Amino acid sequence: MKKIIIIILLITSCTKEISFDVPLNEPKITVNGYIEKGQSAKILLTNSTDPFNVSSDFLNPDFFQTNVIQDATVVIINKEESITDTLKIIPFGISDTWFYNYEGSNIIGEEGKTYHLEITYNNEIITAKTTIPYIEENMFPNDSLRFIYKEEDNDYCYLWAHYNDPDTLGNCASIYTKTINSTYQEDPMDINMDGDNYSAPFFKRVLDNGGNYNDEYVNGLAFSYPTYNGYGWWENTNSDEIDGTSGETLGFWNVDPEKQVIIKISAMDRSSWNFWASIQNNNPPGIFGSPSNVQSNINGGLGIWYGTSSLYRTINCSP
Repeated sequence: MKKIIIIILLITSCTKEISFDVPLNEPKITVNGYIEKGQSAKILLTNSTDPFNVSSDFLNPDFFQTNVIQDATVVIINKEESITDTLKIIPFGISDTWFYNYEGSNIIGEEGKTYHLEITYNNEIITAKTTIPYIEENMFPNDSLRFIYKEEDNDYCYLWAHYNDPDTLGNCASIYTKTINSTYQEDPMDINMDGDNYSAPFFKRVLDNGGNYNDEYVNGLAFSYPTYNGYGWWENTNSDEIDGTSGETLGFWNVDPEKQVIIKISAMDRSSWNFWASIQNNNPPGIFGSPSNVQSNINGGLGIWYGTSSLYRTINCSP
């Protein structure tokens, strides 16, 4: 008994209070920008946020007031043709996938062209470059798309598609969908995009792989595959959208001949694809998981500058 008491005293007397100094998070310029075939460049420019002091509501006005950069000089350069485009600062624009506060006008995206980005802010220069890849109509045949009933449940369906991969290695794409007349209980972000109809505000990535695909293992092959309804980043809960996105129906669409779904297939170069794939993989399970490094192509800052060429397909939401 005496030995046990001595051991307990030794253990308890050796305890020590440990404190950690969390390093200050120095804000960095964060770029979320793209140039798409047939469109001008669009960029959202912000300061990075402190991960230990960030609002749970990303879209609140205070976040934008505090973090958005509105006094940088942003230039797009097509060096092959010696064309420059100084982007205009705008209050806020809305693309089909995100927001932006800088918009170009002099350069329109073309397949096969490389576009350099130069940002000057607080005596810092941030650079990046991207290329818009080619995308062929027969890569995603329109007549191959169809909806298939969910097994043992004819109220829900998923999308079946076909892909023809070119025989050149390195084809990368992100796949999105949007239900045109999908309705919400309330305006998802109070941005009143379509009056009081409350349609889905943006395209959302399909469920599998976060919508990110490449041809590393399927180069030159043709195959069919299922596509499942994704979950919008703006949705607070799985039941925000009345479109089969809660519980066991997550990943499916409601069968409704009156509804139409638009599929957007966006080709991009490998460095751009690496960024989006690393974002998707940067979600470790639990607080002790090891996050992966996000593969940014921005020199001197964070984020992504990417070129893209897209195909659009529309289909009624009914097998």
